[in-house]
Amino acid sequence: MEKLKNLFSYSGRIKRKTFLRTIFYSGLLTWVAALADEHLVAPNLCLLNEDWICYLPGEVRDGITLHEIVGVLLIVFVLIPAMVKRLHDHEKSGWWVLIGLTGVGLLPLLFWFLTKGKKVVDAESV
Repeated sequence: MEKLKNLFSYSGRIKRKTFLRTIFYSGLLTWVAALADEHLVAPNLCLLNEDWICYLPGEVRDGITLHEIVGVLLIVFVLIPAMVKRLHDHEKSGWWVLIGLTGVGLLPLLFWFLTKGKKVVDAESV
């Protein structure tokens, strides 16, 4: 349960390996949600309500799909905290995540996310 709490928190640090694993599993979960939506949910919508439109796999649909909802929830509740913790590993503020919105700011973010963080020396071990 402690690891689950750490997944959603903005405090602390995260190792590069854990960060990359978080990105991989988030992408995998979004992909599984897209497959489930495409092959299970969309074709059976008319069975839930007669007014809803059934979509065959591959058809373009209007509105929000299941994988879009899962993707946004993962970004907000898992990936942004992981990015903030990765920046903490480089002794940067979590607010640096916002420079990614400029487009050019993605380059320093990628550098910080993919390079080894600074070593932390505990006061007790010195």
